[in-house]
Formats: sequence, C-alpha cells, structure tokens
Amino acid sequence: MAEVRTMSNGITVIFDPNAHAKTACVLVGVNIGANHEEAHEHGLAHFFEHMCFKGTETYPDYTQLLVRMDESGVVGNAYTSREYTGYYLFGRAERIGDMMDITSDIFLRSLFPAGELEKEKSVIVEEIAMYEDDPAAKAGNEVEKSLFHGTAAEHDILGTADSVRSFSRDDFVQFLRKHYVSGNIIISVAGKFDSEEVFAALERMYRSAPVGGHTEQVAVSAVGVKQKHVHVVRSDLEQSHIVIGGYAPSCGSDDRHALQLLGTVLGGSMSSRLFLRVREHLGACYTINASADMNAHYGSFSIYTGINGKRTEEVMGAVADECAAVLRDTVSDDELRKAREYILGVRAVQQESTQGIAGRNMVLYAQTGAVESDEEYEKHIRAVTPADVRRVAEDIFVTDTMAVCYVGSTEVPETVTDSFLNTIARIA
Repeated sequence: MAEVRTMSNGITVIFDPNAHAKTACVLVGVNIGANHEEAHEHGLAHFFEHMCFKGTETYPDYTQLLVRMDESGVVGNAYTSREYTGYYLFGRAERIGDMMDITSDIFLRSLFPAGELEKEKSVIVEEIAMYEDDPAAKAGNEVEKSLFHGTAAEHDILGTADSVRSFSRDDFVQFLRKHYVSGNIIISVAGKFDSEEVFAALERMYRSAPVGGHTEQVAVSAVGVKQKHVHVVRSDLEQSHIVIGGYAPSCGSDDRHALQLLGTVLGGSMSSRLFLRVREHLGACYTINASADMNAHYGSFSIYTGINGKRTEEVMGAVADECAAVLRDTVSDDELRKAREYILGVRAVQQESTQGIAGRNMVLYAQTGAVESDEEYEKHIRAVTPADVRRVAEDIFVTDTMAVCYVGSTEVPETVTDSFLNTIARIA
C-alpha cells in the first residue's frame, strides 16, 4: 500500500514498496504541464523536459549523462501532459541509489546549454511533424481543440514550430524558477527498497531544491463545441480515421469509475460492443476503441477507429446504434460483471510494473492530492451499478456537445455526422 510523506522542505514523497519485486523505479514529477503555460509559452513545458537531458552540473556533456545511465543498468525517460511532467529511471532494485542520484541531478542541476537548445528546436519541430503526419493523433487533437476551444487545453502540448523556435535560454530559466519548486515536486518510488533509507537519501539530495508553494491545476470547463464536424483531407492515406468525442467527468469526480466501466463496455476489450459489432460482425476495421481522458477538473471521452473511407456512413451508423443502445437500455448485471473483472485483471497486470505503479501514483497525486490503493480501487469498481454507467453515458452523449473528426483521402459530408447525432438524440 502506498505511503505519502513530506520532506522538511515541502516535497511530497510517495512510497509503494514491494519486497518481492526485483526492480525499482524512481520518478520525479511536478504538477505542472501544458495547461500552466502562458500564451507565449506554448510547448515550453514539453521542451523543458527535453532540455533536462542535455547536460547537468555533474555531467556537463550530455553524453556523459547517457553513459552514466547505461553503465548503471537503468532505463530512463520523461513525459509531459497537460497537468504534470515526469522524469523516471527504473532497473534492478539494487541500483536504486544510482536512480536517485541521476534523477536528482537531472531535476536540480540541468544547465540548459544554449548550443543544445538550438539543436533541440529542430528535434521538436520534427516531433511536431511526426504527430501531424499521424492521422489518428491528428483526429484526436482536432476533437480536443473543438471541445476545449478558448481554454488552456486548446493548444497542442508540443506547441507549434513557430513557438518552439522562439524560445530562448532565459525562457527555460524563468520557467524553472516559477514552477520547479518544492510545493510542486512529487517523488514517487515503487518496487523493492527500504523506505527509511530512501527517504533519508532523498532528504539529503533535495535539500537544495528551491522552496515554493503549490500551484493549483488550471480549471478547464466544458465551454461548448466550436465545430461538431471536422474533416481533414489527406490524399496520401489509405484509411479514414475517425474520432468521436464528448465531455466527461474529471478524475476527481465520484463518477470516474463508472466512466471507466462505460469505456470498457462500449469499446475497451475484445468482447466490447463496438469491437464485436464493427470489427467482428461487419469486418470493417482492425481496431476500434472507446476510452476516457480524465484531468483534475475536466475530462473527455472518445471513440476511435480506422476504416475504408467507402464504409464511413455504414460504420458511423453502427457506432451510433451502439451508443444509443447504452442510453436506451441499462447495461446488464452480467455485462457489467464481465467489464469489472476485465478492468481488475488489467490492473493486476499493471501491478507487475514498478514503472507503471510509480507513474500512476504520481499522476493521481498531481491531479487529486491523494493516492488510491488497490483495495480502494477495487471497492469503487465493484460498487458501480448499471444505473451509474447509464447516467454517465447520458452526460457524455449529448448531441450539441459532441464533435467528430475525419482524417482521410475523401471528404465526408456533414450529413454523416448529423445522422450519427440524430440517432443519439432520438434516444436521449
């Protein structure tokens, strides 16, 4: 069971020990992400994460840092989301001292060398181009922009090529001073380790961390869709990629577990309704799924599939039927039981990954200020009723607060989206 402690300087530490594990993970996070950026900073939180691997006071040449990681037998990386950023190393449990040492060096003593900054701009511009070329990612981004236009969640996490090229070294230094302070830092450790020894080592390593208060997550609200029907024509594509999106509960909502079960029933497993209908019965796709993205104060729910563009109207009709069925008919006890067991099984598998545990604990704490134990999680999942699932579906599938994006080689008429929404409206 996870334990939350606080260092003398205000840094939060989450311990999730497992005496039977062979590995350990040290993850240093901040509850700061793309939503906290000012208008002139779009993409800076993500760029900052990249630059932390470009040389430190201990390893001024970034290749020295990479060699140190390799020779310690640890694997490392970092990531940036809308509400948090994480830097992690994991490997054999006996190397946890190296993990703590390297992550603290990256986190506290990065140099942000100007020469590397200019080179990394080109790297991130290519990363932006990579996601622009990914039709599924493009469709998802367009739906998010439509749902959250005019809010902090509208702009891309990576920023734009122009914003990335505009950053100077001083921008990184100011971002560091403003956000990377003790009240925003969350250190999450999972795997095989001695909690008292690790806590004492962390106290020593992070005593130089800048002291500062906690930054609240940005309140993003459901403002109403900007555009219900979005189409991006790409002549180079073989498939049409479709994302259907709507507003959903936040991770702090009492309905978050019902939301997860809705996603599983509708499109979260191989026996889910959409998988059986669109892939197995119609043979119209390779993959189709439904899932939720939950943040501190807001969430979204989306359905994705990639199909032959000639079958767009047929598939959208089938998806509309399944969404309408969830609204019209209460999910049966047997179907909900199956979905519960599937979710709990996936959770159990994830418990085998110390990296996954450390990351999950950090994210939950960054967004809610608490960590949910496996026992609490199972209790909440088992408490969800068919009526709860239907209620959450009714809140999501509201025709005037949904958006659909198609990315494919031929244009999709708006009447296809209208037909989809009208099918749902007749039930609602």
